[in-house]
Amino acid sequence: MTCGVLANLDVEAVATGRPLPTVLAHRLAAVGTLLRVFSEPDEPLWTPEAVASHRVLPVEGLAQPRLVSGAEERPTAPRVAWCAHENSNLLSRFFDFCCENEQLSRLVGTRWINSLEALRDGLHEDVFAERAEWLLKPDFSAAGRGALRGRGEALLDGTPLENSPAISSLFAADSRGGGQLRGALLEPWVDRLSDFGCRARAIGGRVEIEGLHRLLVTPSGGFRGVVVTPGGGIPPGLRNDESKQLVASAKAAGIRLLANGYEGPFGVDAFAYRSQSGERRFRAQCELNVRMTFGFVAAALVARLGPRQAWDTKLPVALRFGAGPVPKSASIPLLAPDDTGSHGGKHGNTTSAWLEPVLDSAYFV
Repeated sequence: MTCGVLANLDVEAVATGRPLPTVLAHRLAAVGTLLRVFSEPDEPLWTPEAVASHRVLPVEGLAQPRLVSGAEERPTAPRVAWCAHENSNLLSRFFDFCCENEQLSRLVGTRWINSLEALRDGLHEDVFAERAEWLLKPDFSAAGRGALRGRGEALLDGTPLENSPAISSLFAADSRGGGQLRGALLEPWVDRLSDFGCRARAIGGRVEIEGLHRLLVTPSGGFRGVVVTPGGGIPPGLRNDESKQLVASAKAAGIRLLANGYEGPFGVDAFAYRSQSGERRFRAQCELNVRMTFGFVAAALVARLGPRQAWDTKLPVALRFGAGPVPKSASIPLLAPDDTGSHGGKHGNTTSAWLEPVLDSAYFV
């Protein structure tokens, strides 16, 4: 198969060769069907795990693609791919860290470590004084998966660092890299106020900014959805000066990607947070995603379906994800859960997705 859409959302597996947990793999395959917004008529859409076709709800204006899965059905030259490269260096948080480290808005105290001893040394910095909380992110992960929280020289549950198997696994030798040690990103835990993102492309030797959006996340960083403004305005809650910082960080990241031979879509995540003194501050790059992101998917869905709904172009619209039936408030149901099969709850097939307008600021409370 030489064409089609490749919904390989399991970028952790792409980068590391390590298979994802079954529940997560099935969930990512399900939401990967939203890439049908980029499908042409009669074009197949490939997911790493099989997804029941009845879950992909019919929507006027969207393709109803033929779903395929498995190695034998994987397109050899897909027209659209979620992650169009397998350069693990660009997918690593270390590359992300190097990009952010050049930003004026970088989070003080953030550092790359590759051993328990380096972790202890980092926790002795002033920013972690008085047993302040910290966050440790694995080298390859997304949406808060695998991150560890701690305070002082122990995890939040009281487990000392040296007794934690999770800590040890972060610094284990990478079997694919000739025994090269893996690493993790250490950063202070801060009181996040709101999350945002920028979608951009590195193409033809230049960086093109496609738009900004707001991210909906759980307190632990789990992904819940994307809010876009159809008319391309600044997303709700983002200040003008912060939007300029976010665009600048995306341009800088894009230039570095071009220098490393990458061309294609990428996204930069950012967030506003409250400092210890109570002031609002902005971290203009907390994560670099060298792939297509759901910001692109949400923007494409709203651009395609918004006119049919006669939505006000100044009214933000959310692409939401849930773990159960699509709510009655949904304007456009996109993905239905599947609890009827023998592996319904066990394999995470309860994942759902939909579009709905954001009517007021109370939506973000």
